[in-house]
Amino acid sequence: MIDGYVWDMDSRTIADANIKNLATGQTVTSNADGYFKINASPNDQLRFSHAAYEPVTILAKNFTSYIELPYTTLDEVEVTAPGGGTKPQKSASMLLWLLVPVIAIGGYKLLKNNPKKVRI
Repeated sequence: MIDGYVWDMDSRTIADANIKNLATGQTVTSNADGYFKINASPNDQLRFSHAAYEPVTILAKNFTSYIELPYTTLDEVEVTAPGGGTKPQKSASMLLWLLVPVIAIGGYKLLKNNPKKVRI
């Protein structure tokens, strides 16, 4: 049995992270405090994932009491003007976690099925 916490790079807990034992297929979700518990043998691979973070896979025997997930960044965002036309825009550090929970803010709309595209 493996148990512990899922954190981000700023040591904040991550709720609703998916933890999957790749050997058995068992999947659990971290609670509101980032805590999880999953059955695993020492050589089982565990994959930690969340929509706003890069997935991380480690061997169960290498897990200590927590794991840090790095933020997902977007390299290119497609911006669509009200009259049509799109133009790719480079963004070095736009964080996906800013886009995921929001569907519409004022005149800005985020495409729910493709969070990498922002429609203005």
